[in-house]
Amino acid sequence: MGLRQEPLWGALGDDEFALRRCLDCRAWLDPVPPRCEHCAGSTVLEPVSGTGVVESFIVMRQPPMRAFAGRRPYALALVTLDEGIRLPGRLEGIRPAEVTIGQPVRAAFDLRPGAEAPRVVFRPRVLAEVAAAS
Repeated sequence: MGLRQEPLWGALGDDEFALRRCLDCRAWLDPVPPRCEHCAGSTVLEPVSGTGVVESFIVMRQPPMRAFAGRRPYALALVTLDEGIRLPGRLEGIRPAEVTIGQPVRAAFDLRPGAEAPRVVFRPRVLAEVAAAS
């Protein structure tokens, strides 16, 4: 089954956002590795809120490789989740000119056809959802 891990794919199917966490050093990790990259400890999949704020971002105007030629500019962000985890990811559902530092977002996994692992993307949270969480 390659890099795919059943608990992660099950969480994705249930529309949950979860990340791997080391049982020994408690470090948060990418969703796929079965061993901690810091201490080689065992990991488990733990649910996280997936909500956070944009700490920093860049707008990609030039394609990083020829395969992406012709795509519109998009924003890549560094987001701090409510649990304190910092994750990079593409911002979707918002034009790059509208992205702001401190903007509330929600994380999701994007599953590309043929990919062995999902990638993290972020989408804007609506104002009513942000107010309810406060």
